[in-house]
Amino acid sequence: QDFEKAKNEMSIKAIFSDLDNTIVNSGDIHYSAFNYALQKYTSTIIATKEEYDNRFNSCNTKTKLEILGIPKELHTSIIQAKNDEFAKLVKQHIKKDIILMELIERAKIFIGPFVVVTNSNSQTANSLLTVLGIKDIVSLIVDADDVKNFKPAGDIYVKALKKVGMSPDDVIVLEDSDIGV
Repeated sequence: QDFEKAKNEMSIKAIFSDLDNTIVNSGDIHYSAFNYALQKYTSTIIATKEEYDNRFNSCNTKTKLEILGIPKELHTSIIQAKNDEFAKLVKQHIKKDIILMELIERAKIFIGPFVVVTNSNSQTANSLLTVLGIKDIVSLIVDADDVKNFKPAGDIYVKALKKVGMSPDDVIVLEDSDIGV
C-alpha cells in the first residue's frame, strides 16, 4: 500500500539504488578486501576503517589506488586480488535476504523497475547481489564497468536512465552518501 501511495503521489516510475551500504552493509568487507590486496602487492595499508571511510567513501578500487599513488602497473593485479578476496568474504559474511527479495519484488510490481546503480565493478556487484538472492530479481545493474566516469559524475545515472527509457523526474534514487547523487 505504501508503494502504491508513493507512486501515485510522486509519479515515480522506477527506483535506482546504490548497492554498497545502501542495499547491503558491505563497507567492512570492502575495507578488509582492499587492505588484503594492498598488502599482497605493496607495503601500503589503510590503518583504520574510519580512515578508509573518510578518504575513500563511495570511490571504486581504481580511484582508491590512484588517490594512494599506487603505480598503474599494479592496478590490475590489486583490483583482481581485491575482487577475489571480496567474493570470498561476501560468501562468509553476507546471507540471503528474503525480506529484501520481497521488498524489491513488491517495489517492481507497484512502482516499476528496480535498478542497481553502483560504483562497484561487475564482479563485486554480482558477488553481492547473488549472495543476497536478488541478482535475478533486480531489473537492471549499471556498474563501474559500464561507464568511463564514476560517481560523483552523473554518467552512471545517464546510462541507467537511457537503458530504462526514463527521465530523471521519473525515478527516485536511494544513496548512502552525497557523492552518489
